[in-house]
Amino acid sequence: MTTPKVSSKEQERLKTAFERTPTFFQLLTTLRSRRVGAGYTVDSGTREVHGVTGRRLENTGGPLSFVSTAAPHPLTELETALLCWAACGPNGIVAGDIGLSNNPGVLMQFGGRTIPAAGNDHAVELIFSNDEGTFLYRPTGNRTRVVEIESEADYPKVVEWFREGVVKLSDQRLDVDWAISPGRPMGIWQYNLNRPGTTWFIPVADAAKSMVNLYFSVFEHMHWLITDEDTGEPCGLERWARPGFLEVPITQRTYEEVMLHMADYQHGMLIQNLRLAAEALGLGCWIFGGFCEEIVMGGFRPLAKGLRFRYKVIDGKRNYVGLPKVLEGFGLPAPWHKSPNDLIDRVLALREDAISKTSYRPEVQETLRDNPAFKPSEWAVEATRAVLNYLFERYGRFPVYFSTFHSNLHAQLHHLDAAFYKNYFQPGYLNDRHLQHKATWHDDDTKG
Repeated sequence: MTTPKVSSKEQERLKTAFERTPTFFQLLTTLRSRRVGAGYTVDSGTREVHGVTGRRLENTGGPLSFVSTAAPHPLTELETALLCWAACGPNGIVAGDIGLSNNPGVLMQFGGRTIPAAGNDHAVELIFSNDEGTFLYRPTGNRTRVVEIESEADYPKVVEWFREGVVKLSDQRLDVDWAISPGRPMGIWQYNLNRPGTTWFIPVADAAKSMVNLYFSVFEHMHWLITDEDTGEPCGLERWARPGFLEVPITQRTYEEVMLHMADYQHGMLIQNLRLAAEALGLGCWIFGGFCEEIVMGGFRPLAKGLRFRYKVIDGKRNYVGLPKVLEGFGLPAPWHKSPNDLIDRVLALREDAISKTSYRPEVQETLRDNPAFKPSEWAVEATRAVLNYLFERYGRFPVYFSTFHSNLHAQLHHLDAAFYKNYFQPGYLNDRHLQHKATWHDDDTKG
């Protein structure tokens, strides 16, 4: 990997991020949501026009009435790169320290990220929206060594991964705000959502990816018998419904719920990493859920275009399967999957490729390459094909009960307006990292 062109100031700031920010335990002592940034208003009792969508905002006055006089100013490229890397960036090669009798073949790849994942499936991706547009953070899947960042010479990798791996989805911010419709479907608490100068981080979780990959494991090693809760019968798995094969009944709905939670765990860890990184850099951050994720996905057009995810409505439910050629999810129906078998072959190919990119010593790698423990048994593959074909033929979609993609926990980051906290709060809510942020992270001629 070539060294990216970072300026001497950027290199010094990278060193600050890695070497001069507080320790993990020190960060935990001051970790807080700080919701009021430059250009925000709180309980102003006035009407205003949202700077992105043009919709009218208004609220009642109150004892915390505040109208920021600080001009909105976006995060720099370096700040954004550090935040994205902290959230889910490359950090080396996973150990794969799973015994041969404990299903090491479940790993879909050996590229490590700053967050864990079931079967290392990288089922959660990060989208962010700022003044320059809406983007997908998709850094390289290649890893050069066990620990990618070992010294100061490696710090610029964070910038290179960002510059080479970010995909522009749109030239515009999302057309979503607090006032999008009556009832405040983005949450009553998100009055300052998507303001100019902010960066809105939107993790999206592909629960179907985990579902397909783990069918092999729950069949072969855990003997789960997937049943149809509508009929009480196996989902195309009758031939294996016997002792020694599939003997622990579990409905497809329950299976989907389990996998949905597994994807959500990744989602939550990503957001926590963002929050910790914001604390380290002296930025404001608030995390939020409890909103209508279908507005964000783009299911309520023309109310909002949102992310414009491809979806199909079946039995009154939308199944968001992703973005063609950019973020092609593992659900059905989708134009990039000809059939359920095509989807299964896609997962098997990822697992097959993973074994060639491990961190084992060469002599160990050679002995493991063709070990049957790294591949699902033929009958488990057949059973997976059977259940997926059954579900798709009967219900016309996969997953059956939930959408492929979900996005139910977000974070918005911004440069703080210290005046709000100085006016209304006891000392301690802002620390030196916040008060000295501009001097540390910005040139004299920039805002921040």
